[in-house]
Amino acid sequence: MSRELELRNRVLRLANGEFRPEDLSRLFLWLRTRSYGVASIREIGDFIAHSDERFKGLTTDDMRDFFRFLRFAPPVHTKTYLADVPGDFVLAVEGNFRRIESNLIKRDTGLKRKAAEAALKTATAKFLPKKDGGLYLARELTTEEVDVLKCCLSYIVVKPVLTDETLFRDFLFVLEKNRLLEHNGKSLLKTLKAPLALFAIAHMHQTSVEDGWTADLWGGHSDDQLHVFASAPTWPGSGGSTVLVAAPIFSTSLRPVEWCAPELLSFPDNGNHWFCGIELTSEAKLVPL
Repeated sequence: MSRELELRNRVLRLANGEFRPEDLSRLFLWLRTRSYGVASIREIGDFIAHSDERFKGLTTDDMRDFFRFLRFAPPVHTKTYLADVPGDFVLAVEGNFRRIESNLIKRDTGLKRKAAEAALKTATAKFLPKKDGGLYLARELTTEEVDVLKCCLSYIVVKPVLTDETLFRDFLFVLEKNRLLEHNGKSLLKTLKAPLALFAIAHMHQTSVEDGWTADLWGGHSDDQLHVFASAPTWPGSGGSTVLVAAPIFSTSLRPVEWCAPELLSFPDNGNHWFCGIELTSEAKLVPL
């Protein structure tokens, strides 16, 4: 009970416009096991608790799907040999299916998402393992199965796992569910939306997600907005070099010039990714370390 009183006082302090990053740290660490199934809140809490590497969670799952398909996609898009595909073919197309919008699935296949998912399941069941670790198509595909597979192989979907809008909405919801915020107190926390996003950027920055592969997370900016990017090696490029691809995983509408110290914006970067340490000040500014 005393801990809940402490946390309510921290929420009240944030609602009164007194921003302290430590208040958010304490709240997220407590809420990550009391998030009522809201993945974004647990995810940020886990980034605070495990600041170097992540092995599971919302970000890891999404990045696994994205980079697995990206490594697989270039040769497939040249020509699809279903008689001989890599061992992770099924995982790649199933992961990419989860990322494709329902309207595109409907347009390309004529099927609603649930029906398309069922067709994909029966299609992938027809791929059996080979001795060399690959897969081969053991039985003929139906027209529906062919259409769904073509759809899965036609799109490389780049979209963030989280946005500042969803994080703010989820944060208020979980605070209310844990009785740390009265329903009529939501309006008092509107000014917290931007600092909350900056807080997430600061804690995701310079973290790695791991699962037999590695993607490095970097805070930065693109198109005059702050983001967190994940970069990972994909397929070999010319001369045998590895192509490094970066994709946004946390997207915001915040302008760098308004929310970053000038010295951070002038700090040398690589493609607008900051390769220095950063921290969030009590003035709600990102600054270099």
